[in-house]
Amino acid sequence: MRFKIREYELDDYGECVRVWKETRLYIWYMDNKPSVESFWKANKDLFLVAEVDGQVVGTVMGFHSGNFTLVYHLAVKPEFQRRGIGSRLLNEILKRLKARGARFAFVINHTSHRDALPFYFKQGFKSVGRFTGLYKVL
Repeated sequence: MRFKIREYELDDYGECVRVWKETRLYIWYMDNKPSVESFWKANKDLFLVAEVDGQVVGTVMGFHSGNFTLVYHLAVKPEFQRRGIGSRLLNEILKRLKARGARFAFVINHTSHRDALPFYFKQGFKSVGRFTGLYKVL
């Protein structure tokens, strides 16, 4: 199976939402169209999709601030998992983040996605321990 990694385009929004919903990553208050478009405008080179036969089957977003980075919404449709797509998306976003000067990359893995932990460990990520994530709507 052949796939390509490319930068996100505005017309990809609907397909990305489908990927996020299928992988249980969709967060309505963060992944609405205006929020995603705002992120894209500020970070066009850090929002990537994987495409098979013209269909978006995977996504990844990278946030960068100094030496701290966050890998966000690394997702591959279930029927396309275990084919190297997630690894390629992750490696490409890490390469781009490192080129910006990042020294560390963090992934927040929700308890409902514990099945993803072996993937991240295989990619060289290490646990930073247990913590509680908090947020506040501004």
